[in-house]
Amino acid sequence: MGKKVIDAVSQRTMTAPRLREISQSLLKLADSLEQTKPGDAISLKEMGKLVRSRREANKMSMETAAEVADISLTTLQNIELSKGVSPKIKTVQALGDLLGFDVMLVIR
Repeated sequence: MGKKVIDAVSQRTMTAPRLREISQSLLKLADSLEQTKPGDAISLKEMGKLVRSRREANKMSMETAAEVADISLTTLQNIELSKGVSPKIKTVQALGDLLGFDVMLVIR
């Protein structure tokens, strides 16, 4: 799995305006999640923004991310757009592993 990611990322190039756009997107995300501490819950909408920002920061296409995480492209699109999704825990964990964030299940 790791080699696939490295190969996919190394073949991508990005323009300065696109890098600025991604940087601004990440700053907005950081602002919205600033008060979130480890163990805090985030909404599905915030999760979608996080997944998209991390994927774009890694210069990864949706197709590549879906393939490497072993989920369908439609599922990834629905998560990123927060389109009435309730993803499976294993799907969220696969995206977390791929994009570098931790997923924690809290039973109440």
